[in-house]
Amino acid sequence: NEADDGEWVACNFLNWPDVAAYLDWAGLAPMSEIGFERICRGASTAGANASVLGEFAWGSTSIFASTYTLAGTSTAAELASNSSPTLGNANYSGTHPNIGGTFGPLRNGIFATASSNRITSGASFYGVMEMTGNVQETVVTIGNVAGRGFTGINGDGSLSINGNANVSNWPCGTLQTDAPTCSEVINSAGILRKGGSIGNSLSFLPISARNLGQHALTRVGDSGGRGVLYIQ
Repeated sequence: NEADDGEWVACNFLNWPDVAAYLDWAGLAPMSEIGFERICRGASTAGANASVLGEFAWGSTSIFASTYTLAGTSTAAELASNSSPTLGNANYSGTHPNIGGTFGPLRNGIFATASSNRITSGASFYGVMEMTGNVQETVVTIGNVAGRGFTGINGDGSLSINGNANVSNWPCGTLQTDAPTCSEVINSAGILRKGGSIGNSLSFLPISARNLGQHALTRVGDSGGRGVLYIQ
């Protein structure tokens, strides 16, 4: 319960079964990759919210590219004292600060201040933070049978005897052709990672990038996840 114990920092080293178990317990569900893009882009791709080729979660291709300097590291007040006042801000390989000889995720909402806007805070259309950079988002793909069997059922607070998610039609198989009909989530066919991270270069960060489709069973320092709630 120390002030700098990292409570406010995005959780990393999560694989898909880890994320799934938490979401099931919390009564949430995984995002689909379509949901990810909707959260980032908003409800329309025309007019004032027109799509931009290669855009990041904040709706433009502008992005800061220098190393951040941190103050209040790992506390509720952690901030990047040199974040850009005009460009999009994100924690990725071109900006991540060195913390004790290593690097890791930053506080959720670190770039949102009293004077920031959507671009400089790094916010999605709906105000969701760090959909670009920090940790990769674990989402359900529409690119194979294992992902397309997902039906958006929320977790029910109850896990399997092994502590795994056991929600119907959540991706759980080993092959891309596996329908999601197993009794618990222990494999990751049907899962994609999006949004880029502290360990990724710029090419992984655009909303439309789909080059993080592997290793969803691996716990690595830039893998995370978050949940959504489906209204049936």
